Amino acid sequence: MSENENQQVQPEPNHSGADESSTYRVVPAANGIIWLKQAAKLFFARPGTWLGMTFILLMALLILMSIPIIKVLSFIITPVFIGGIMSGCHQLKTKNNLQINHLFSGFNQSFNQLLVVGFIYLVAVAIVFFLTHLILNYMGHVIYTPNLENLLKDPEEYQRYAQSLLLPMLIMMLFLIPVYMGLWFSPALVILREEKPLNAIKKSFAACALNTIPFLIYGMVAFSGIIVLTIPLALLANLIPSFSIFFFILYNLSLFSVLVASQFTSFEDIFPHYEATQHSVLEENSLIL
Repeated sequence: MSENENQQVQPEPNHSGADESSTYRVVPAANGIIWLKQAAKLFFARPGTWLGMTFILLMALLILMSIPIIKVLSFIITPVFIGGIMSGCHQLKTKNNLQINHLFSGFNQSFNQLLVVGFIYLVAVAIVFFLTHLILNYMGHVIYTPNLENLLKDPEEYQRYAQSLLLPMLIMMLFLIPVYMGLWFSPALVILREEKPLNAIKKSFAACALNTIPFLIYGMVAFSGIIVLTIPLALLANLIPSFSIFFFILYNLSLFSVLVASQFTSFEDIFPHYEATQHSVLEENSLIL
């Protein structure tokens, strides 16, 4: 491993009281695959608990998003839940212990700080929507309003509607990428390393930016894996239609669990404990897989 591939990065001075384990480093590109392998290992260590946690989390967010008055709470509260899961991942790795109530541990530990991260996330998403609206207006782009009765019956109606959404989605994704970069490690930094919210967001963004290649590998492998696994699932649903909904729910909960767990595995790799050696802990652990 070259020195540049695994260099320690010293960010701005830390005034939050967190120790030097909050420094981040650049890791090899192949570590993007290792994050997913380690995340799958965490999932299969307690699959029932993971499925229960993710089901409760998704249902809670779905309920919040379905109520217009309190819809914004789903953005604010998400980092609190994710912080709790990060704490649960740490317990699972160190003490082989993961319980569903870990999902709510963010409400008892670092709640105010996680809430601030959520509020910043909400403001950032609002700014993204505003900028997207301005750009679309400047370009004269109008989102097609379909006839809901014919949307699913008429392929041309659906195609026209989908095409009108393509440009807004691309613009939004362009702006949302840096938002998610700032959010990716923030809950773990706040709840596990006691970082202040703004410091956590800045370090998360910088760490993601300096590890662009591993994250590209991570994204490509994750996307490819989703496609590959979806094909047999679709065939199975056709063979056993009565169980198609069950398989669909189980597949999506499992997928979501592994992706959330990969936030923790990538965090532990890029933000190693201060006393860790220069070699990636995940690289060493991958030898036993």
